[in-house]
Amino acid sequence: MADRQMNETDKHVAARIVKARNEIGLAQIAFADVIGVNVSQLVKYEHGKNRLSAGRLHDIAKATGKPIEWFFPS
Repeated sequence: MADRQMNETDKHVAARIVKARNEIGLAQIAFADVIGVNVSQLVKYEHGKNRLSAGRLHDIAKATGKPIEWFFPS
């Protein structure tokens, strides 16, 4: 199976996850625990390798105190 190509929105969302996590001062291992995934899954989200479900994005938004729309390009 070929790797899925990242589009610009995927890249933006991935970068925003990293930014939001860093703003609240959590390491990947701690943040992964907060949102209920393992570290390798979080790394995939942060590199745009895996897309997030609406529910997972909601978990990330809640954990970081960001509105969901903050994660998307304007």
